[in-house]
Amino acid sequence: MHPRSRRWHLLDYVLVRRRDRPDVLVTKAIRDADGWIDHRLVISQMRLRLQPQRRPQGKRPPVLGRARRQQQDWFDENDADISNLLVEKNGLHKAYMDLRTDATKAAFFRC
Repeated sequence: MHPRSRRWHLLDYVLVRRRDRPDVLVTKAIRDADGWIDHRLVISQMRLRLQPQRRPQGKRPPVLGRARRQQQDWFDENDADISNLLVEKNGLHKAYMDLRTDATKAAFFRC
């Protein structure tokens, strides 16, 4: 019960699937030493049944390797163009860091 509103709140509870509901044996909420706290320790005892893992029976399918890449990589085709653009970009960045003017800044960010 909330101390001011005098209403019960459902704060602490146990979630159980409908199919597992018959397996819940005991559920209880234990109060704290301080009686005016909203939260309680919830203890639930359940019946657990352990089952062995299911293994597929019969012949095992053959192991497949990784699929090989059939199309060429875009970077391999455009490697020379990318290298030229990176050299130009690095040169403009070096020029901007050496001489910080609006013109070198504009040239660096335009590229």
